[in-house]
Amino acid sequence: MGRDSRYADNGGERMKYMFTAKWCNQCQIMKPMIEKIKDIKIIDIDERPELVKKYTIMSLPTFLIDDESGIRFKTGVFPSKIIEDFYE
Repeated sequence: MGRDSRYADNGGERMKYMFTAKWCNQCQIMKPMIEKIKDIKIIDIDERPELVKKYTIMSLPTFLIDDESGIRFKTGVFPSKIIEDFYE
């Protein structure tokens, strides 16, 4: 299993996620900045365990892109410019 791409499962649409949790202080700090970036799905790991398992999420916050190039991710707290560049 592990980090298999779901790109084909999503009709060839690029998927952008932020994995978070209500109890994650670092996630809550990053969340307002992430909400300003277009087309990012914010996923609470306690509500979507199937995606946590699918993408093998082990740390929070995790920022993830799944597209034709495969899966890319960053984990941790970053300045907004780094996250914006990652999602471009």
